[in-house]
Amino acid sequence: MPALAGIRERGVVEQPDAADEVPAFTMAALAADLGVLRTLEGSDAIVTPLVLLVLLAGSATASDCAPTKAGAPATLVVQVVDELWLPLPGAVVSARLQGEGKECVKAFADAEGVARLTAPKQGPYTIEATMVGFKAKRVKAIRVDADASKSVPHVQIKLKIASTEVII
Repeated sequence: MPALAGIRERGVVEQPDAADEVPAFTMAALAADLGVLRTLEGSDAIVTPLVLLVLLAGSATASDCAPTKAGAPATLVVQVVDELWLPLPGAVVSARLQGEGKECVKAFADAEGVARLTAPKQGPYTIEATMVGFKAKRVKAIRVDADASKSVPHVQIKLKIASTEVII
């Protein structure tokens, strides 16, 4: 004990608790990380829940579609590209049978932006391609034969950027 008392007497500087300074320093960075943005009116807006909703929901029309079964022969091939004709991997492509059946299948585009779907029935389909950050696009009346040994339609869909607006 006497040794500690001597050290204090010689002027050892105690460091303040680092936790006292951290919240003030990191709250602005934390707010930005959480998606809290200052609007033009000066109020705070949280955008994270909206972004998560968009990412998790995907396309409302594709959400009720059955996924294409792995290994099943493709009866419809769709390539999704952007305005520069570059492939959009991860785009969601759905094909919905027109008419009373309303049967629907969906698939995700691969690295080349190509989605291979297996249509459950023969008939005209409405094809929709969606991707986060892009406007959804539909192509109607694509005739699909349920027999993969026949001619398989190939469709290319070009998506446009949803917004060029940047919020700072």
